[in-house]
Amino acid sequence: MHHHAFGPAAHDHLWQRPVTRGEFLRISAGAVALTSSGLWAIPGRVLAAAPSPAKEPRPVSGGIEFGPGGPFIHIFPPDRDADPSSIGDFDGLVGAAIVRGKGTGTDLTTGKTNDLLFDSDMRFMQGTYRAVDGSRQTGSFVFI
Repeated sequence: MHHHAFGPAAHDHLWQRPVTRGEFLRISAGAVALTSSGLWAIPGRVLAAAPSPAKEPRPVSGGIEFGPGGPFIHIFPPDRDADPSSIGDFDGLVGAAIVRGKGTGTDLTTGKTNDLLFDSDMRFMQGTYRAVDGSRQTGSFVFI
């Protein structure tokens, strides 16, 4: 009979510990391969419910302003001591990935190449939150 032991002697699952860079790259490559292979297809069309302004989540207080007079986003840069969610009064799961890399861009007409940088902050949030109207709601959100 197979059973899981819980507590300190149990093994860590992927979502219960930090993921190493190598693990993240292997998981990402596997996901890309799976989705591009056609083995995993999304059947049909998915439509979201019409948003209700009163049910929208309250944002975290504070965030990032992009230059004087620039846009303001209610999210904090990734930091061990910062709230990874962009939703205030939130109880649930938050996943975050900072993906950075280099590449080479090629002008197909001239053949000229140039170095490119890639830097992306991607997060998901799924759980319960206090909405603008004060009600408790459940939802899933992404930030890319």
